[in-house]
Amino acid sequence: IVYASMVPAWHFTMLNDEVRNDAYDRAIRAAVRPGDHVLEIGTGSGILAMMAARAGAARVTTCEVNPALADVARQIVAANGYGERVSVVGRKSTQVEVGRDLRQAADLLIMEIFDSILLGEGVLPSLADARARLLRPEARVLPRGARVYAAAIEMPGLRRINPIRQIAGFDLSKFETFSNPAGQMVELGAEPHRLLTEPFAVFDFDFTKPVPNAGEAKLAVKAVADGTVHAVAIWYDLFLDDTVTMTTAPGVERNHWKQAVDFLPLDLPVAQGQALAAAGRYAGTRLKVEIGPA
Repeated sequence: IVYASMVPAWHFTMLNDEVRNDAYDRAIRAAVRPGDHVLEIGTGSGILAMMAARAGAARVTTCEVNPALADVARQIVAANGYGERVSVVGRKSTQVEVGRDLRQAADLLIMEIFDSILLGEGVLPSLADARARLLRPEARVLPRGARVYAAAIEMPGLRRINPIRQIAGFDLSKFETFSNPAGQMVELGAEPHRLLTEPFAVFDFDFTKPVPNAGEAKLAVKAVADGTVHAVAIWYDLFLDDTVTMTTAPGVERNHWKQAVDFLPLDLPVAQGQALAAAGRYAGTRLKVEIGPA
């Protein structure tokens, strides 16, 4: 019971995401070269680190900031026979040091520190730090990149509590203090909704090169139906390599990331064919897409 309270429940749905596991395994097998020293950021159960060892890496160093997870990951690695080649470091990657935690700078970086808006778990600062201190200049990065999509949606059901106002005759608006300003994780397929624009690409991230810590994009889109825009939905494609791609788009089976939904401050009535303006911004761990009149 104590351990259960120390580890987020999404770790279990992530491990049950067969699409994610199979995609990473295929990409890791293709990426690892004989003699490679691999660095993984955010090991969780240790599964990706063991995939790298199984693929032939000479050495794998993986880090995990949660002490309970790091301890169990060490046990899992040892139980699977990889204790000699996989080292679990119980620190954030930004606290890992070459010469103390890594014998040498890594040849390959593996990351799975993504959330429903891609950036919320700190992939950009972690990647920048690793590139500056922990990787060889010619090191490869997996995944190699991502593309973020958005769409304006009508979602009257969840709109009733976004923002929170009157519930069962009581004013609960003060509870809005606890709402996530970045939106919420939602499985769109399980919630009544309508897309009022076609999905559109907002940002492309190339993890094989230095990525700016902030960026913005302005796009022109059109309404595809009459309705009321309540929110913007966000998902992404993850390019593990040139052939293996994953998506968090609606409708994907066992997609543990689901989608992010960010509700507008005010409803936006639209007519089919109406021109709209979309503005995307990201900085560090935040990413937001806004929709308004053109």
